[in-house]
Amino acid sequence: MGISVVMAFRNEGQQVAKTIDSLLNSVSDQSKLEIIVVNDKSEDGYDYDPLRFYPRVKYFENEERLGSSMSKHKGVSLATNDNILLIDAHMRFIDPNWFDVVNKYIAKDKCKIYSLYTIGLNEETDEPLDMNHAGCFIRFDKDKILSSKWAENYVDDGESSRISCLMGAAYFFDKGYWNYLKGYEGLRMYGREEEYLSIKSWGMGNGCELVKNCKIAHLYRKQSPNINKLKDSVHNILVISLTLLPSDLHQIVMDYLDQKDYTMLIDVMKEIDGNKIQGLKSNYISKGYDYSKFKSINQMVKKLNGFREDNRKWYY
Repeated sequence: MGISVVMAFRNEGQQVAKTIDSLLNSVSDQSKLEIIVVNDKSEDGYDYDPLRFYPRVKYFENEERLGSSMSKHKGVSLATNDNILLIDAHMRFIDPNWFDVVNKYIAKDKCKIYSLYTIGLNEETDEPLDMNHAGCFIRFDKDKILSSKWAENYVDDGESSRISCLMGAAYFFDKGYWNYLKGYEGLRMYGREEEYLSIKSWGMGNGCELVKNCKIAHLYRKQSPNINKLKDSVHNILVISLTLLPSDLHQIVMDYLDQKDYTMLIDVMKEIDGNKIQGLKSNYISKGYDYSKFKSINQMVKKLNGFREDNRKWYY
């Protein structure tokens, strides 16, 4: 089964070519590989044009900046294979079996979003750095709303484990299922992509799963080339809250944003396309979306990782 690897980037410099080289070197039969590369209007002066001539690469440049989420969404739409691996443009393929692993798990259950196990990458030496994580959970307390936190303990034994929230930037899935979930539709620029996709996959499908025995190295940086403007962050939180959260939790989100920056909240509310939001929400409801499925696994992961209330007020 062929696989389309999708990566979107902005101002990544030589990291894009290094990621593609690593990818190509990890696959013995490249005829089954398609690489979709979307340049989100980079402005770093680096010459990305040679990427067009790499084997198996289909290179696209956005005429105007779409942001991380919609550039990835565009890349998935351009893919010609059913099996998709969505990655960042600063990764190294260190497991020669990843291709077979991706096909194996998608064949087992097409109604899940899977994640490869990401470890760190030393930017200077280009060598992997060992890390310990077991997916993420999402916080809904008075200090952090819709914010993910790394988990260190697994829900399930064995080669893979359920996780409440994706993290690590190496996700694979059936394209039909992505379209069923409507991918990142509704998000703007950068931020909250994993939270949005994870909650939807639990609410409308069979959730998210971390494949523990297949590793990929990821360059975790202190600052991303995608500058996350506060206004975009508020927009994406609102989209998730308006389309996916129950009314009582949505009100808590609104109160949180109101206290943080009332003027910002009002400005973003004016910019949001109400008809589009209602269309997304109606679509999810028509597919049997059930928030309680996500809530259950998220609480399980938090409890397993000893994330206690302390002096916070916990909501969900």
